[in-house]
Amino acid sequence: MSDLGAPPPPEQIDDDVAMIVGGHFTPDSIGPDAYAAVTDRVRAHPAAYLEAFERRFLGADFDPLAQSELYPAVLLEIVEGADPEAARATADRLLRHLDGALVLFDRAPDAQALTQVFDEDTVNLATRLDDRRRELRALLDRGPAT
Repeated sequence: MSDLGAPPPPEQIDDDVAMIVGGHFTPDSIGPDAYAAVTDRVRAHPAAYLEAFERRFLGADFDPLAQSELYPAVLLEIVEGADPEAARATADRLLRHLDGALVLFDRAPDAQALTQVFDEDTVNLATRLDDRRRELRALLDRGPAT
């Protein structure tokens, strides 16, 4: 089910994307009917949802601090059901941004070394970004749906 009919209004797409990547996007949190409605909209119009995500969170607007509080893999997993290649391409672009933001984190020999150079908030930020990176790698490591 992809790109069926006219997509929702841009404001609806932006609101849906913010809700999905903002955390707590589960049937228990928003109700099963609302959850199904949102996931159905995403699956029906994956390109529109990925474009909204990329416009808001990637490219020149990439913000590591904001990314550390987001859960983009949730959106990408929903999109993956309708357009696996597009989901994987967006995951790959986001992963490259995260790799760039975490270059110092990756070069540290261990967590103790990081705490000697950076304050606790910065180390926690890097740890959250690394968590997001692992989620994206897991999505990419699954390979294309068969």
